[in-house]
Amino acid sequence: MKIVTTVLLLAATPTLVLAKGSQQQRVEVPVYMQNNFAFVDITVGNSAPLAMFIDTGAGGIRIHPGNISDTDVQHTGIENRIGYADGKQGLIGEEVRGKVRMGGFTFPGITGIQLIKHHFCKQGIDDQCKRGPEESKHGGAGTIGLGSIDDQVLTKKMQKTDVLNPFLTNGKISYILNIPKDESSKGYLIIHPTQAEKARFTRFPLSKNGKSVPVCVNQLCYTALLDSGAGGSNIPVASRREMKMLNLPNDGEHVTPGTVVPISIGSGNQRVTVNYVAGEKGGKRVALKDTDKAHGTFGINLFHNMDVLYDMEYGYIGFAPK
Repeated sequence: MKIVTTVLLLAATPTLVLAKGSQQQRVEVPVYMQNNFAFVDITVGNSAPLAMFIDTGAGGIRIHPGNISDTDVQHTGIENRIGYADGKQGLIGEEVRGKVRMGGFTFPGITGIQLIKHHFCKQGIDDQCKRGPEESKHGGAGTIGLGSIDDQVLTKKMQKTDVLNPFLTNGKISYILNIPKDESSKGYLIIHPTQAEKARFTRFPLSKNGKSVPVCVNQLCYTALLDSGAGGSNIPVASRREMKMLNLPNDGEHVTPGTVVPISIGSGNQRVTVNYVAGEKGGKRVALKDTDKAHGTFGINLFHNMDVLYDMEYGYIGFAPK
């Protein structure tokens, strides 16, 4: 289904208009794909443009060595450590402060950033974790983590001191994320979208942890993390009964490639649905996660099919098919 903002996909430079109903200026910046990963460019201090991998399942700006100079940031000497979702590895670096710009938008205040020093692995799994500190699986200068967080967890102290989503730590700034389907297409990130642009989204509150949304695939319902940094998707299936409720052909570990996976996001009358075809590998692969926890993940392929509104001001997330 074509959307009324299709013309925005062709924007090559930031677009500035006044968002209706607010005193904030609407800014549009390009989002692009490289090797099936989504990127947006930022600058820190007086740095050159930095290609940042967009990861909605993580939080904060994290920059690999050699991409900014000492004069671009304020050093704190504080160690910042973050683990990956696999629980086996992560990043260690210094927490620094910097003035961050994204296209025609400058984040208010000074933003907390992790200046990466080391990529660490848990003891005993070094053979599974061979990347050096300069390497990353996705390329680019670093990661911009756009993960949301619950208001009950997000304190004013965290906003000032922690390396979190810059759209939360610099005040509650709303945005629309459109990730293109492939490298031949163009996407966008709209900061301070207008009410008219928000209107096409089905909106509902995030779950209590601030990171997950309620979903159903056929009769199997659970909560799922929206993670643009994940290659594929995971559906939690803990029993034969749940496998029957899922009602999708599979080999016990993955949904059969070519299968249409019907996803319903939301609850009650507030729902939006999308169908996509499961693939054999990469972003379209759908794994069956054998677990007793009713939690799953939807990776980059969901973003190829839907635009996502993060309405931080009012605490809502919204979805609209492309």
